[in-house]
Amino acid sequence: MSFYNEKYKNQLSLDLTKLEPLFQLGRELDEDVVSELVKTHCETVTVQLKQIEILFETKNFIQVRSEAHKLKSSAATLGLNKLYRMCIDLESYLQNPSTACAPVVNAYITGITIEFNLTKLMLNNMQTQVGA
Repeated sequence: MSFYNEKYKNQLSLDLTKLEPLFQLGRELDEDVVSELVKTHCETVTVQLKQIEILFETKNFIQVRSEAHKLKSSAATLGLNKLYRMCIDLESYLQNPSTACAPVVNAYITGITIEFNLTKLMLNNMQTQVGA
């Protein structure tokens, strides 16, 4: 847990300024764009994290790297800076993977999972507050 806390302590979990253009788009379209993106993000990342766990157990680090790459996009779109940064770092760390990197990869996966769960709560709370 200290890896997660120490390395990313200065990163924002949720940058609301990145969501404002999405809220504006929703107002223009008279649709709840943010809620749809949040719902899709949460569903997709839940599946991806399960897949990452399976890939990690089989030491398929190349595919773990690929899944981390996929996670970055929705994290960036929703302003989830810390999650985005963690995915970039895991992807970078796995440029030349070996079985010796398993403890660090496990720490990244744990941190990403914790951060996802935290940001999911934050996004849900934010939607409740704005009446989404």
